[in-house]
Amino acid sequence: MIKHQKINDARKTIYALGYHTKKLQIELKDVGQNAQFEVNISEFEHFTDVFFDNIFTDWSVQSKIGRSLVKAQETHQKLDKLMLELIKQTEALKSAIVQQEVNVRATLLRT
Repeated sequence: MIKHQKINDARKTIYALGYHTKKLQIELKDVGQNAQFEVNISEFEHFTDVFFDNIFTDWSVQSKIGRSLVKAQETHQKLDKLMLELIKQTEALKSAIVQQEVNVRATLLRT
């Protein structure tokens, strides 16, 4: 029973994660970036784990959880790299703005 409550809690967390990753993908497209993220636990695996509660289905579910954990860690690394890239782009844009302001001031002083 406790295991199934934890699975349900994980499913709720994964659902919320899915919602937020879709929003993130929309925002990333706005700045010319693209990223695909996916983490899930299938209903069939949950059903078989409940209905055929034995070592084989437990092993299957644990294996799926392990693969999902690896995917989540890979997604975290992708997000870290993406954040660094966005920070670099932001700094480059700030530098370009400062340079343009310098150019405008120089032009105004000449006139």
